[in-house]
Amino acid sequence: MTASRRNGPSGPLCPSGPGAEFGPVKRSVRIDGRGTTLRLERMFWDMLDVIAAEAGVTPAQLLAALSRRRAALGAPNLASCCRVVCLKFCQGKLRAADIIGGGGAPPAPRRRRSG
Repeated sequence: MTASRRNGPSGPLCPSGPGAEFGPVKRSVRIDGRGTTLRLERMFWDMLDVIAAEAGVTPAQLLAALSRRRAALGAPNLASCCRVVCLKFCQGKLRAADIIGGGGAPPAPRRRRSG
């Protein structure tokens, strides 16, 4: 799909600028004790927050569950996995409880800090 010539690339469907709702946002997260950075559009971060709330878990627990499921399926990219899960959730093809394994994701194991 291409941007409308009349509206241009920054038309109503794809606003641009520092406050654009579709702009990518980087977040540093800890998944099962490991630090990683995920870059998703704001709309997907908002949807992951909704899914986590519906599942009764924190966004970090949701991301950990998605990461484990992604690894088990051999999918290489967590950001892509998050986007697909959000779209399936919006389409009604996936429930929050299904994503986290039914009823809640267990908290990630904590590592002891030395020093």
